[in-house]
Amino acid sequence: FEAHGLPWRWSVEDYRRLLQITGGRERLRHDLAARPDAPAGEDEREALIASLHAEKNRRYARIVEQGGIGLRPGVRRLMREALAAHIRLAIATTTSRSNADALLAKQFGPGWPGLFAAVVCGEDA
Repeated sequence: FEAHGLPWRWSVEDYRRLLQITGGRERLRHDLAARPDAPAGEDEREALIASLHAEKNRRYARIVEQGGIGLRPGVRRLMREALAAHIRLAIATTTSRSNADALLAKQFGPGWPGLFAAVVCGEDA
């Protein structure tokens, strides 16, 4: 919000509550609907949501690239075991493809999609 010159902030409690809403764009849309100082027009509001979400994705990718976010404990081991047992893997996520690519390319290299029989991200739904 600050990067866009907006006075809004999400506390830990706010974000915990907003996590009940799946998808970053949807969380932003829900939050802006309750803000009297958010753009009133739908086109303007959607443009702001897209811009905020894109900025968040750029920052996320930077943090991932710097090693600040990794896989949860046990995920890499579980994947190796499944692949060794010829079990097909798939990803279904509400996150954007760019966020999935940032994380998984950092962890498994640019060929990461080849590890999965299917990858379905938020914008695919």
